[in-house]
Amino acid sequence: MQKTNTIELVHFSEEYVDILNNFELPDEQSQFTALPKDISIEMVGQYPIVILSDNIPVGFFVLHATERVKEYSNNPKLF
Repeated sequence: MQKTNTIELVHFSEEYVDILNNFELPDEQSQFTALPKDISIEMVGQYPIVILSDNIPVGFFVLHATERVKEYSNNPKLF
């Protein structure tokens, strides 16, 4: 097992596109998430985040700050 030295969360940038576009997703997981190449990263209120392990992209997710979040929380400080 390889030892990981650093894990970082960074905002998406074009330098990660090629690696992120090569990510694969098992069919049984597609109901829960999407691949980075299938997500529009230019949406207002969405903040794509890349997970780096030793400066290599190993994961990706999107933080949402839109009306969509309200269905998951009644916290008035979200907006």
